[in-house]
Amino acid sequence: AGSKVTIVGSTLTLPSYTLFTASSGITGTPVLATEVAGYQLVKDGNSLKLNSLTPAQSPFESWATAAPNSLLGNDALAGADPDKDGLNNTLEFVLGGNPSSNDSPSVRPVLAESTASVTLTFSRSDASELAPATTVKVQVSTDLATWSSADEITIGSTGGSGPNGCTYTVDETGSSDTVVVTIPKNSATRRFVRVQVVAP
Repeated sequence: AGSKVTIVGSTLTLPSYTLFTASSGITGTPVLATEVAGYQLVKDGNSLKLNSLTPAQSPFESWATAAPNSLLGNDALAGADPDKDGLNNTLEFVLGGNPSSNDSPSVRPVLAESTASVTLTFSRSDASELAPATTVKVQVSTDLATWSSADEITIGSTGGSGPNGCTYTVDETGSSDTVVVTIPKNSATRRFVRVQVVAP
């Protein structure tokens, strides 16, 4: 039998607590002197941790299942589109949409064109930037069939640049950002642009 560990203190709320770390590792199998409801003792490398039996929700999961969205079952999945507006839940999460109401015209990215470039403007919710953050990319194609990863622009927390002279700005506006991506036409006679999001 291993050593017994006694937990004292206030109500536990975090998904994990590191109780101690041993430089030479932990021998034996420590056990709880008294069971802690909803938690278990775990050896993790040289550390002894008290981990929640209920995994912490990601920012996306919290957004999908908590009020006011309160999605249930398959409707709460990242790729689901419960309101059938053509935007899956991950896109709704990033763009600030309502997954239960067809509001896609008001949240869809806006495309503008000039002689020299194409500009894409869209909102990104601050919640989608919380760890683990949802990856937001802008993809470019000349024929709608080929979307090369080499031409992707990954949107960071502040302004930046991408391949082929692409640039983007991020304007913090309350609970969301306004992202503006400028894509030079260069020698291409046409450009197609889309936003791709990847839930963590």
